[in-house]
Amino acid sequence: ACVLLAACSTAPQKPQAVEQPSTPSLGLAQAQPAPAASATPVAAPALSAWQQLRNRFALADCDYSPDVTRLSQWFAADPSGFAESLRQALPFLLYVAQRVEERGMPGEFVLLPYIESNYVPISSTGDHAAGIWQLLPDTAREAGLRIGGGYDGRLDVVASTDTALNLLDRYHDRFGDWRVSDMAFNAGPYRIAKLLGDSDVPASAAELSRLRVDAHTHRHLAKLLAVACIVSDPSRFDVKLPEPDAGDELEVVPLPAPLDLSLAARMSGMDVARLRQLNPGYLHGRMSPSGPFRLLLPKKQSRELTAALGRVSQPLWREWHEIVLRNPEPLDVLAQAHGLDAPTL
Repeated sequence: ACVLLAACSTAPQKPQAVEQPSTPSLGLAQAQPAPAASATPVAAPALSAWQQLRNRFALADCDYSPDVTRLSQWFAADPSGFAESLRQALPFLLYVAQRVEERGMPGEFVLLPYIESNYVPISSTGDHAAGIWQLLPDTAREAGLRIGGGYDGRLDVVASTDTALNLLDRYHDRFGDWRVSDMAFNAGPYRIAKLLGDSDVPASAAELSRLRVDAHTHRHLAKLLAVACIVSDPSRFDVKLPEPDAGDELEVVPLPAPLDLSLAARMSGMDVARLRQLNPGYLHGRMSPSGPFRLLLPKKQSRELTAALGRVSQPLWREWHEIVLRNPEPLDVLAQAHGLDAPTL
């Protein structure tokens, strides 16, 4: 208990890998090595996606402040509705969880797009924020995201996630505190730096709450920790977290050339509306000639698409059209008339 209290009294830091100590020797002269087990060892059961996420949590969450407790109860006031909102978020949430784990960041940041947008890639115009991370145009462009007539990197879940996590990592390097990283993400790093000045980041939640940022920024951090609190112990809030199915696992399919999204949907066996929902950065159903050339798809559909594209020449990936036959024609005759071979057609 003393160790846990000491850990909580300091500002949370980026998790570090901990070397496990070797089993100490008992030092008994009569001790003999244990006989080798003859039975095949049983593999440990795989952890659920939610348990893997909990294992990455590094902040105080439920115990952070009374505001977190109140907001946890507010989020969980409708347990089934809260669980349903997470179920709809699962495909993008699982993708973001992979990226957060690769970077060794606290698992709480997997829930940041839920706070920002419910994991819905919201589009916008003008100077308003967009995407699951709700990035402002200037912030996005300064961070290297491209925003153009046919492509908005803020809506691209792959590109915007890399950008948002880069920003959070950069803020942590600057301020040394993941709580302040969240506040800088919400209020902007320049405002946070100005308020802190040359002073150290307050270690306690009470001291940090007196930092003179907008109430919305303090609430933003509390909401993030509140959702993490529910995920940490869903039974406490009568919440049953949704379990992902195979279709929720997404992977990136890199492409060497632009591909029409309607054709990609046909080749992968997906509904075109669903494919565009997973790849909202392409604004008009086509990839811009300047890229990026990739798709985010469920694993099964990504394999089907990759196999199908190998049978079609790249010029046809983007330049094609439909025709309706008035009368039946043999496929090989029709293919020859259009300069194709029958398998391609």
